[in-house]
Amino acid sequence: DLSRAMFNATDLDIAKGTVSFRLNLAGRGASSRALVSSLNGAGSLDAVNGSVKGFDLGRVNTQLKNINQPTAILGLLQTAMTGGSTAFSKLGGTFKITNGVVRSDDLALTADGATGKGTLTANLPAWTINAESEFHLTGQSGAPPFGMALKGRLDQPRRIFKLNELQAWLAAKVTTGLINQFIKKKLPSTTAPQVQPGQAQPAPSTEDQFIRGIFDLLQKKKK
Repeated sequence: DLSRAMFNATDLDIAKGTVSFRLNLAGRGASSRALVSSLNGAGSLDAVNGSVKGFDLGRVNTQLKNINQPTAILGLLQTAMTGGSTAFSKLGGTFKITNGVVRSDDLALTADGATGKGTLTANLPAWTINAESEFHLTGQSGAPPFGMALKGRLDQPRRIFKLNELQAWLAAKVTTGLINQFIKKKLPSTTAPQVQPGQAQPAPSTEDQFIRGIFDLLQKKKK
């Protein structure tokens, strides 16, 4: 059917679950291209308790907890969002087809580790897709969503990730953790001793030690 053909074309597939796809479609033409270009109608997709192949949101949710460098998010998503599978409790949306162009603005996913929503425009005569999705990771308290877009040929779309907000959130989280680790250490008195002639220089100030401590912690994180 049209729904499964579109999923398969984009390397996505509903592998398991109870799937209901309703479609009211009409078209005519002397050739296959003319027929596709004349398609008009509407439909809906409703799938429950299944899995979709092509991305692994559970892996993103789990591994993000162990990432200490914000720039590492891109590598994680490039791997987890281009393969594997995601279990879901609900996946659905409605579609309108006009002159062979399929549009949806209410795609919704409730999955293992995340919820998602998205929009889709698939131009069947031109064989192109433009889809935008946004995912909220349910296992990361306070984390902003990240986005993924599918653009280009329907059978070979480019996957574009939108990570600025998530990277900024992770950077702030890592920095806060480093500062908390440092201030747990017992800091020396802030009263600077008087230097007498012939005496050694006083120990570095609290501010100097704080900055050096942060630097040392960052160096350890890199190792």
